[in-house]
Amino acid sequence: MCALIGLISAAPFMTGFLQKRAWPRPGLPLGRHVFGSVSLARDRPVSSSRRKEFTRNAKRSAANFSFASIRTPARRSGKTRYDWAWQPRGAYPGPYATPTWYRGKVYYTSPTGIVGCMDAMTGAQVWTRNVKEQFQGKGYGFGYAITPLVESDLVILPVGGPDASVVALSAADGQTVWATGSDPASYCPAMPITFQGKRYIVGYLQNALVLLELASGKLLHRQPLSAGYDEHAAWPIYREPHLLLTSPFRVSAESYEIEQGSRDSLLCRPRWTSRELCNDIVSSVLYESHVYGFDLRQLQASKHRPSRGVFRCLDWSSGKVNWSSDEVGQAAVLAADGKLLLLNDTGSLILARADPAGYHELGRVQLFEDDTCWTPPALWQGRLFVRSPSHAVCLYVGRPENLPAGASTTTFSLCVLRGASAGPGC
Repeated sequence: MCALIGLISAAPFMTGFLQKRAWPRPGLPLGRHVFGSVSLARDRPVSSSRRKEFTRNAKRSAANFSFASIRTPARRSGKTRYDWAWQPRGAYPGPYATPTWYRGKVYYTSPTGIVGCMDAMTGAQVWTRNVKEQFQGKGYGFGYAITPLVESDLVILPVGGPDASVVALSAADGQTVWATGSDPASYCPAMPITFQGKRYIVGYLQNALVLLELASGKLLHRQPLSAGYDEHAAWPIYREPHLLLTSPFRVSAESYEIEQGSRDSLLCRPRWTSRELCNDIVSSVLYESHVYGFDLRQLQASKHRPSRGVFRCLDWSSGKVNWSSDEVGQAAVLAADGKLLLLNDTGSLILARADPAGYHELGRVQLFEDDTCWTPPALWQGRLFVRSPSHAVCLYVGRPENLPAGASTTTFSLCVLRGASAGPGC
């Protein structure tokens, strides 16, 4: 079964198609309560899943990777179990993190603190270790959710242990290369940036922002942010030399300018703050000269109902709000080709213009039912990988004439807005 979201080419502002590849409706089943996104290992999408395993004594939930092939997306071409699920009867059993592909290997984490490496083609384990136990990590009471950053043959992770707030492991064998700081971690991965031609790491931790030298882990700047319990899951946004942090709990967004300090240190000079952009589970995105994202108008995101708030467009240089809309809801957002691809927490996929002049919705379709969707879509070579906590679908995004040869499609209804004719049922 395939499906076509017809972005009708006759409409003057429509530029292509979204076509759902051959995975059974409502998509490839991945178990319940899985929040990590999809990575691409060459031509193979890789994501986390959960499945039921039977033992002689009890039925347990096992966390595992699900390997699927783009060429044969209805078939899972391999899976490797790597850990028992985190709190299988709890509200957020996970897994949460997105696996990372690097030079033929897949690097992953589990909510219990396991970090591992496996062969991307065969699923064979290369190495594994538990960083939460080894480094006595803290700051992630809902489970370890860090997506591994892999660069320059290093696996870099916030861990939150004494003298091991952020650690770098060898990508080859998992041995510790460096460890630095003692701040508790949180849920946000390490983020690499380039400043004045050199590579650095941004650590958005529970109570502090840190800037580290990538190769050595040397601490170049530490900025206190809060005291006591706090959470940071949304990615910072960086465009040299400016860095934007967003937070839950109705904390203001903060924009900084990174500057060179004395003795190889770095400084963060405040630029602007705004109470009009608070992010918890989903991150905002910078496109051209504006930030697009959901301003959460409650302390944290709601799991069993849509979260309250408005979707906004802010000026990157000043933080001024260009427009706000209550038509989107809390949504993970991608920006490409002048458009926003939005998956909101009720399971609707929305296509809108990335336009600082106003919110212009081009169409939407309900992809998932009865799931709270917090996972950002992944876009790769004209394919959009979208998932809920229990299912995943792959859609073709592009002009119909560029659809890969031999791909078959059938149609499901699309609600096309703003002047185009609506599909059946809209």
